Amino acid sequence: MMIRLIRYKLATLSFNIRLVSSFIRLSVVVASLSFMSTVSAIPGTDISLLKVLANLVEAKAQTSTSTTETMKPFSAEFMQTVIARKGYDNQPYFESSNSLLFTRQDGEQTDIYRLDLLNHKVTALTRTNVSEYSPTPLGPDSFSTVVADNGKQTLWIYRSGKAVEKVSGAVEPVGYHAWLSTSQLMMFRLAEPHELVLFDRESGKSRVVAKDIGRTLIADNAGQVFFAQRQSDGMYLASYQASTDAVTLLAKLMADREDFAWHRNLGFISSDGKQLYYLDAATSQWRLIDVTLPESIQDITRLAIAPNGQAIAIVHSDVDTASLGSGSVHSGSGQSNSVPSNSDQNNSSDRDSE
Repeated sequence: MMIRLIRYKLATLSFNIRLVSSFIRLSVVVASLSFMSTVSAIPGTDISLLKVLANLVEAKAQTSTSTTETMKPFSAEFMQTVIARKGYDNQPYFESSNSLLFTRQDGEQTDIYRLDLLNHKVTALTRTNVSEYSPTPLGPDSFSTVVADNGKQTLWIYRSGKAVEKVSGAVEPVGYHAWLSTSQLMMFRLAEPHELVLFDRESGKSRVVAKDIGRTLIADNAGQVFFAQRQSDGMYLASYQASTDAVTLLAKLMADREDFAWHRNLGFISSDGKQLYYLDAATSQWRLIDVTLPESIQDITRLAIAPNGQAIAIVHSDVDTASLGSGSVHSGSGQSNSVPSNSDQNNSSDRDSE
């Protein structure tokens, strides 16, 4: 009797162990499917252009000893939606005042594209087996880009559509970047929390200079980078100066946003998702930019400024192409896919912070 009781208890224990094991495996599968669904669900975004109409400061009166200046309203004009396509078209960066680089998702990966603003031609600059993000122009037919490959995200220089040099050293995983100089890079490292990393290409050394940062990195070509950093009461616009190794908080960003742009003459521009604002340097307050946007422009995120300062590119949620005028670019019209693929690289479905 005792032996049968022991056998019964052992059998019950074995069944319970198998049941718990099956539950754990099922939980892992469900969690994995949930994660994969989140990863693949990149929101659809389009790109529009605005024209800058007025400078902030004008000379009002001039005497032999001084000049009186007065503030003018910052105004802009909506030009057109230049990329309108169902899907992810994002991360714009002006290659010149007449051309725009951006990231596009087709299927499970992303590539870098160029939009010619004069003839509205869209050209694929990469056709590789990996995903490229965050293009930054470096010269004729050359740019740096984040490459996602087999679970890794590193920074490379591309020429003629091919990866030619890895430039992120041991820093990984890289989400975004900005060049302080040809030898120094600022990189957003995907960590918990996200880190701002200074990397010296000559020495190969890197170090963290700020933590809990946003995705926007803008270098001013004078050893300074602008970024967003989270504080206890929200996201702040901040700067890092390499010469002094100092981080300075400049102003609080609106609506806990992390996207902004920097105009060399007009200062910082940001959005609350609905309207555009500029930072009043005298008061550190955000003031509304005088511009009328179509109702189709919703959830504004990233912004970019043309080199000549006369245009602003804004990223927003997908628009209804039927509501757009004939001057807009629909679904990548004029697209050229002549760039050869880089067969040395493997497919990856990794994503950086969107």
